Amino acid sequence: MRPLIERANELVDNLCRRGEVPQLLIEAPTGYGKTVGGPKIFSTIAHRGFASSFIHVLPLRAIIRDFYLCTLLRSMASDTDFLKQVCGEGSGLEEVRKAFESIGIGTNDLAYQMGEHLERLGIERGVLRKEPLFDARYIVTTVDSFLYNLCRIPITEIFSLRKHYAIPRLRIFISGVYFDEAHLLVREEDEDSTDSQQLFTVFTTALETLNTMHVPLVMASATIPKNFVEVLPGSVKSSVYIVRLGVKDQYMGRVIAVEDRDFIDSVTSIEWRTNVISDQKVVSKAIDYVESGKRVLVACDTLRLAYRRFRELVKALGRDSVVVIHGLMSQRDREEALKRIRYAKVVVATSVIEAGVNISLDTLITDCTRITSIIQRVGRVCRDLKCEDVEINLVRDVCRQEVIDFVKKNTAICWRLPVSYGGVVGYGKLLDIINPPQEDQRLKGELQGLLQPLFVSSYDINDLLKRRNYALIRTFLVSVYVGDVSDRKEVSYSDLVSDTITLSHRYVDRLVRSGCICGVVAGYGDYNAIELRKVCELNDIVGRDRGFDLTNYVRRCLVKALQEGALFVGLCMDPRCYIDGEGVNLDVLRVS
Repeated sequence: MRPLIERANELVDNLCRRGEVPQLLIEAPTGYGKTVGGPKIFSTIAHRGFASSFIHVLPLRAIIRDFYLCTLLRSMASDTDFLKQVCGEGSGLEEVRKAFESIGIGTNDLAYQMGEHLERLGIERGVLRKEPLFDARYIVTTVDSFLYNLCRIPITEIFSLRKHYAIPRLRIFISGVYFDEAHLLVREEDEDSTDSQQLFTVFTTALETLNTMHVPLVMASATIPKNFVEVLPGSVKSSVYIVRLGVKDQYMGRVIAVEDRDFIDSVTSIEWRTNVISDQKVVSKAIDYVESGKRVLVACDTLRLAYRRFRELVKALGRDSVVVIHGLMSQRDREEALKRIRYAKVVVATSVIEAGVNISLDTLITDCTRITSIIQRVGRVCRDLKCEDVEINLVRDVCRQEVIDFVKKNTAICWRLPVSYGGVVGYGKLLDIINPPQEDQRLKGELQGLLQPLFVSSYDINDLLKRRNYALIRTFLVSVYVGDVSDRKEVSYSDLVSDTITLSHRYVDRLVRSGCICGVVAGYGDYNAIELRKVCELNDIVGRDRGFDLTNYVRRCLVKALQEGALFVGLCMDPRCYIDGEGVNLDVLRVS
């Protein structure tokens, strides 16, 4: 385990010895091992009697799937054939196993919770455990599941008239909580303002509640803005310790800098060359790299750019050499893309590549409207730090001016080191200019009305959810089925999920107005055989004026189907609006 994680664990141990509830922020570069440090920190907290269970919160389902299967289960069930095939060798598994064994945790004590059933992958019966109520000793879960449960909205009963919130909420209060990849909860202010503000408000309010209840708390990220701590609620700000990478060991009050000489020497031994190129040069530059034997990541800030560059590269290099991955792909196509990434010469991707995709390419061409995205994308290049040189190409036409100015001012930039050292400038200077979003005070007041009273009625919870269109944390999300929906068609749960995309209302609205949504489909039965039925037709509303309340219409259809016992509820897409292997057909849909 790396020195910074070791020091953070020592701090947790020392705080527990003094009777002080550990609450800290770990700032460490991409690929440093922050995620696998969770089990070690939990073992320390458990040994000291400060928590009987641990909730590891991650922002994306893809990361949860990988961490739960390939780190947690793989460390404890190494003889499972399926995990061997899916996960490969892995790293840090022995440390995770020892941490769990030291506090008596076995495979049955490990669980996950998210809006997806991993049983569809065909893993042996009895290996997997899904726990919506957080009833396990080590749970890995999505941000949404965690925050809804904390706010007295049981994730399995969002659309139910009654809310049995006490059990999962109590389990949170007797657990330690680890917010991993926390930067995705603190988006830059230039991103979608409504989603960013909502998510940030719920996150900071949750931190305040956890602090009040004296819950052991760890946040970890490579790209948390410097002024993030300054905007935390006062009770949290005064109790949190910060452990970050430094060029020497230093103790500055509640800030601890940790020297990791091996890591610093590794990243600074690489020659990092930063170029600024035009959008017109992206494709030709990628082709030049491929011809020189390098594998390239082309990271795009918009879907339009990703599609255009992908098609131009396919035309030049052939379909077998180029793979595209983004958020408007079915689970089946996305999983196939992740397999192809391992040997593709060029990977074209949107921000989905920034977390949960453990790949290592040779060079990067990236848009740069979001500073945190640049740094996270660099973490997908020369990930093992065994390269002699790496070129980072920033696309001038799609870039913040502050980034261009930073590159012009600093000729030697180490994109994997947050601090400056030995003549190279660290990326931390860029993080200093990021402003976290502001809290939504109205939402904060509504949340406190859920969190603070001893008892809240189900009526009050449902009333708030209706006012917020069931989108307390972020924009209303809807599952969209891209397969054929014949009357009473029967499918397996695995195939159903594989042919599904999860989209925000913003995209669904455009799909509807483009004539791409046929209706609402519901699935009844069990996981082996689900019967699909259309429960609402949407064709009659295509072309309606912008005042039409699509959200309420869709929500009513979804809620009705769920109340009737549907195992799956979502929208169904017209086949002409989806291209196999590429995703939603942008030629019929106006999206950025």
